Amino acid sequence: MGQELQEIKERELKSRRIILHFIRHGEAAYEEDDHEGRLTANGEKQAQEAGRKLFDGLPQGAILSVYSSPRQRAIQTAELIEEEVTSLDQADHKGLIIHNFKPKVFEKVGLDDKVTDEALELINKGQDPVKEWLASPSDTTREIENSFLGILGKFAGLAHRIGANGPEVHIVVVSHTGPSEVFVGKLINRTNLESLANCEEFKIELPTNVDAKPTLTYKGENYEFDI
Repeated sequence: MGQELQEIKERELKSRRIILHFIRHGEAAYEEDDHEGRLTANGEKQAQEAGRKLFDGLPQGAILSVYSSPRQRAIQTAELIEEEVTSLDQADHKGLIIHNFKPKVFEKVGLDDKVTDEALELINKGQDPVKEWLASPSDTTREIENSFLGILGKFAGLAHRIGANGPEVHIVVVSHTGPSEVFVGKLINRTNLESLANCEEFKIELPTNVDAKPTLTYKGENYEFDI
């Protein structure tokens, strides 16, 4: 039995998966002229549920690293997700390796004031910002695409460097709807996407083999794409 378990463990270590989890922030409330937003009580519950869902999908000994947009609603969501995963791991003993004990901020996955104001302007005109940005590329959409692609390239390079042997690596990035859909639309050449709900995620599995393609999972559909 001991030999069999050892063989299973060795197979797992030779089939490392590296997965990016892009998660929209939880429900937030806003003051007048507020670009930050803070989670509502329901938003906090959503973030905790996202943490539980993430934990359930993590294998024994996985490495987890959490990042966030600089907006308060996203930072709060990231912190609650990480706290929930840490608490569950202490009770369930999966032996996770939490790389960040406090989520790190990625400026480039945030909604800067210009993008937020443009989105609000479109909404006030009765238009859907996501549909407009996907259908009519602009300086805003190109800025969003380049920011997300830069982050994707960073982690794709990491995947190639660390190789196929070792524990799974799961990287959580808490961001916003709008930029997320623009990014996904660019990857799979789509101009019409259903938006993410609060704390809903899409995933990208990065290959450790340079000849393999990354795989995107969005709304239950899988897509291969080139970086």
